Amino acid sequence: RAALDMTRIAKDFSDADSGVIVFASSMGQEYAEESPAWRHGAFTKTLLDGLSGAADLFRDGSVRQSELETYVKHGVAELTKGRQHPVTISPGALPDFVLALVP
Repeated sequence: RAALDMTRIAKDFSDADSGVIVFASSMGQEYAEESPAWRHGAFTKTLLDGLSGAADLFRDGSVRQSELETYVKHGVAELTKGRQHPVTISPGALPDFVLALVP
């Protein structure tokens, strides 16, 4: 069986017509770090914290895609001391949109 070409799959998803945004925990040759203290990997912890409101960088009661992307990028880098770099692939024409509302 042929191995999956994840780069091709990510590019297919990020085609302007797909409307799909891909959030990946790390670059291809990096390990995704985990810690019992986080109860998840660094990426999942930061993603969940962000969707729960920590990524509401504009303090407007919502978490937008751009805010989450920024929060996750910096949060994972901080947790892993720069050893892990999340990747986001999105269609260029896709407008910034709300992913979560913050109570």
